[in-house]
Amino acid sequence: MSHSLKFISLLSVLALIGACATSQDSEKPSYEEEAHYQPIHISANKSIASDTKHTNYSDAPTQTATVTPKEKTPLVVKKTIPIVRVQPQNTAPSINYQIANILFANGSSAVDSSYRGQIAKIAKLAKQHNAQIRVYGFSSSRTRNTDPQTHKMINFKTSLRRAQSVATALRRAGVNKQNITIEALSDSRPLYSEAMPEGERLNRRAEVYITY
Repeated sequence: MSHSLKFISLLSVLALIGACATSQDSEKPSYEEEAHYQPIHISANKSIASDTKHTNYSDAPTQTATVTPKEKTPLVVKKTIPIVRVQPQNTAPSINYQIANILFANGSSAVDSSYRGQIAKIAKLAKQHNAQIRVYGFSSSRTRNTDPQTHKMINFKTSLRRAQSVATALRRAGVNKQNITIEALSDSRPLYSEAMPEGERLNRRAEVYITY
């Protein structure tokens, strides 16, 4: 081979080596191009900056991260307060019912002797419980032929005398006078129709109620 051919071959080899070197330099990114990508990894109380220069986190420079502690929620203790039921001294009556129905003869306000045993039982119960007794006197709607005003006044007085007679019988049996109340209601509340004499008889009455 001549010297000229050897020189040309040498130049070709050098050109090829130079081209390869230039290609490698162009593929490598500059530092400015890779510097913008630095993800932050948070671990415990530190943040670690990672880039291509640091493959081991233990060797990488660290930055202290500011961690705001959570506010503690105050502990609320619920205290159970027992309910104490206090029984009032003056309690309302627990029993209130009609204990007797006493009938009267036509135009009469006298308590028949057949009710004597019943009056005694009422008095015994009233004294045992210090009960309150209320007596309502009634009359039938029939009277002699009079004007309406006189008719109403006769029936009212008759019902009042009947209530008073029962109250007197109770006091004699031992009931405290302060525990007896009477009320005259005339013929205002008939229980039965007075088309027949039996209805009229049953309306001539005194109702006795006991409360304790």
